[in-house]
Amino acid sequence: MATDRDRVPRPASTTDRPILTSSDDTLNLKRYALALAEFVVNSETPITIGVQGECGSGKSSLMNLFRQEIETRRCASAWVNTWEHAIFRTPREIVPAILRGLLESLREQCQAYWPSSATDQLRKVVGAFKKLGRVALAFAAYQGAGMSSAHPATDAADQSLLAGVAGLKREFEGIIDKLVQPDTPYDRVVFFLDDVDRLEPGVAVEVLEALKNVFEVEHCVFVLAVDYEVVVRGLESRFGPRTAENEREFRSFFDKIVQVPFSVPVSHHRIGALLREQLARGRHAPDPAFAGHFERIAQLTVGAVPRNVKKLVNLFSLLSEIRPGENQVRGAAPEEGAGPRAEFCLFALLALEMAYPRIYRLLLAQPDFQAWDDGFARRHRIRLLDFPSAESADELVDEKWEQVVFSFCEADPHLRARRSHVLLALNELRHALGEPLGPIVGEAAEIASLSAVERTDGRAPREVRGRELPPSE
Repeated sequence: MATDRDRVPRPASTTDRPILTSSDDTLNLKRYALALAEFVVNSETPITIGVQGECGSGKSSLMNLFRQEIETRRCASAWVNTWEHAIFRTPREIVPAILRGLLESLREQCQAYWPSSATDQLRKVVGAFKKLGRVALAFAAYQGAGMSSAHPATDAADQSLLAGVAGLKREFEGIIDKLVQPDTPYDRVVFFLDDVDRLEPGVAVEVLEALKNVFEVEHCVFVLAVDYEVVVRGLESRFGPRTAENEREFRSFFDKIVQVPFSVPVSHHRIGALLREQLARGRHAPDPAFAGHFERIAQLTVGAVPRNVKKLVNLFSLLSEIRPGENQVRGAAPEEGAGPRAEFCLFALLALEMAYPRIYRLLLAQPDFQAWDDGFARRHRIRLLDFPSAESADELVDEKWEQVVFSFCEADPHLRARRSHVLLALNELRHALGEPLGPIVGEAAEIASLSAVERTDGRAPREVRGRELPPSE
């Protein structure tokens, strides 16, 4: 008998929202959030923590859990999404807007515990940021020209701007001092700046300089979602392109701003649990007999980046809605077991297209990859490397098609670094599907091509169909 729960429609897709609470922590990030919270409450201040990781790796999720932990430990917090403050603003307007956003966020959380004098003082500081339209340029001038008490600004306008910055810092110190009194529930303030590495690199650097010059005061902790490579790009106009000779200048700047770099531990993500949870929530959960194949393919292709896993599941859910209709158009009843096999094949090809698009294009050219041989290599201008005999060859390249793949990967730096993953993924596909490979891979490729970034119309693109693929070196 159907229950109400059975009648509730299952979602066809999943969102890319970050984890908000520990109850949703499918990535096992809570232990890192706990460690960071313990570190923060026992650290001297001011201090800045840089949360690093590639786009979609879980920085925002970790910061959300981190904030949840510190708010139970006599810490006030303020959160600002820097990217939101950058939209529809000129570079000159972005830094003041972000700093105002931090102060407004702090005011909203803590105004109940501030005396009215502190509230008035905060309003005054926010107003000063609104009026000081050139504040971002002052920060850049201060750092870029090396201005200090020993090398003061000589221009009257610069002196005025720097005096304004110094005044803002004194006002900010006064606000914090009033907030961390014994009669309030706080002894320090933690500022979270998310998506700093999504800003234009030069603007990101200005944000870091602003924090250093205005907000770096006692009792304050800063947690920034920023990647070192973004900072490097933002500093190239100042130091020139990064080289072995000037690397120390880039690193010195970063270390001056960020005292504690912490990389999101993507290699420790429970990506299998995330994939199972995402697939189970959708309308096309895999057959239990193929569940292990789904997880291994995901690990060998999109890896442990949560955003990539969610994107893969969404593509699979969409195209799984189309696949049954394709079978009906063909007018052929699927053989027993073809459903789960076809679903897994579609999932695997979508994963390969996301991670290794050049390999995917070869699959479009000849879906039965076990038949890739010397002739296939010649047609696609793949220069075969010399391999030992099959008896003494490494197990990963003891078949001709594997040698073709290995040789193809050698000519591409991205694929070269991941060729073992490519070969293991194709072998996973082969072992899961059995024989024959060609028809099921070909049909899945036609459907998968509907989501390909590069338009293929279900066929190999021109560079593969013709002779335009550059030869392997």
